Amino acid sequence: MNTSHDPSNEPILGPENQSKRDWGKLGLRAGVVAVGAAVIGLLPLLLGESLEGLLLIVYVTFPMIIIAVGANLAGIVMSISGARTGTASQSEARAGTILNAALLLVFIVSLVPNAFVLIRSDERGIVISAVQPNGYRQEVLDPGLHWILPFVESTKVYSVAPQTYIMASSSNQGDDSIKVQSRDGQNFTISVVVTYSIDPAKVVELHLVWQDRYQENAVRPLIRAFVRDIASEYTALEIMGPAKRAMEQSATEQLNPKFAENDLILINFEITDVRQVGK
Repeated sequence: MNTSHDPSNEPILGPENQSKRDWGKLGLRAGVVAVGAAVIGLLPLLLGESLEGLLLIVYVTFPMIIIAVGANLAGIVMSISGARTGTASQSEARAGTILNAALLLVFIVSLVPNAFVLIRSDERGIVISAVQPNGYRQEVLDPGLHWILPFVESTKVYSVAPQTYIMASSSNQGDDSIKVQSRDGQNFTISVVVTYSIDPAKVVELHLVWQDRYQENAVRPLIRAFVRDIASEYTALEIMGPAKRAMEQSATEQLNPKFAENDLILINFEITDVRQVGK
């Protein structure tokens, strides 16, 4: 009996089966393309927030991410199609599906936290953007969930809740009471408590002028200048007596417009202590 192998007796795969078997390989290749695109897309992030880095993010990272995600989706579809072709391509199809699904999950997990920002009810936000002509969006972010462009946009959130600023000898800054001189030349220290908030409609303007320095560079100088000026209009006896309430009343009239000019709202002004120096 002749047991020699005759190649002519092997089953010949038809074009349909061969095509199906290729789907599994194409799924794996799509995963490899996605990895390459992702690596190229992430390289500009190493340049940080420099102008060159931001431009490369816009023109390289975004297109590469789109290519990578598209390749992942295509790879999953091709791998699933390949899984239906028979045992010859099951391993490739399974590997392609797992690879592309894992990569797609990584993209989603990394992009979603950078694409959405939640603004609470007592907050307002601004969007700092590399794709806006002025470098920022002109609209204030109101409370709620907002979408931003990952990597090229970031948010700065400000609290619009009432804030209390204490200017007294027992404040966190040490002796921050205000030294004044009465109309008749007597020296006093006056302690005040100021309650104010950021104007919710003027958050963008405040950020452009003050950023986080509004309390030190706006609130504090305004209060000190007002107290010194108003105290000089009264005698020592008046400051120790009835002038205290009159000064608080004047604060509402005179400081409100000055706070508004600096995108702030004055809520309350209270003199908590008056001491004559040397007594």
